[in-house]
Amino acid sequence: MMDNGDDFTSSSSEEGDPDLGCGPYLYEPCYEQEQNREEDDDHESEEPNRLLNMHWCTCTNCKIMTTTKESKCCNEIPIIVSKMEKVGMAGQCITTHPGFTSICLNEWVLQISFLSYRQQYGDRAVVPHSKEEKYRYIAYRNLVRSCWGFLGRENRVILPACVVTAIRQHFPSPQDEGYTGFKLGKLEEI
Repeated sequence: MMDNGDDFTSSSSEEGDPDLGCGPYLYEPCYEQEQNREEDDDHESEEPNRLLNMHWCTCTNCKIMTTTKESKCCNEIPIIVSKMEKVGMAGQCITTHPGFTSICLNEWVLQISFLSYRQQYGDRAVVPHSKEEKYRYIAYRNLVRSCWGFLGRENRVILPACVVTAIRQHFPSPQDEGYTGFKLGKLEEI
């Protein structure tokens, strides 16, 4: 892999540090339930009218989403803003980042990423119904890994609407399938 200094594919966590392990999940950070719960509450109470307009989007690539939580612009997420600043593209959409197309929209990369995912999770791996669903699922995972690093099992983050839109446009759902949207992780449902 070429390193062009943009740090798009590097992980922000220390995956090789066994001190990060929590219980039976080696190399996974411990879940901070209270902290994540507070962040989720902030998102919901922030602006209930995000569903009715696009005034929250500053990258101009977002679309209206089905929930308030999903109505988030990439320029509102500090870790994504930092990624864009590292490549001298501050204020622009994450979908214009030089690495986005390669890691999120390239079918060959997504096929290899899926094989790695299946190897790691085995029988516990989510098996999507269609090729398009598989590519969307792995593209979302690749973006999370490239921006947030390794989150740990069942820990989830909300992706910006522009990313979800770009991936859905590139790998559209067959007519009867529809889209799932953001779901809370099992640890967050407690």
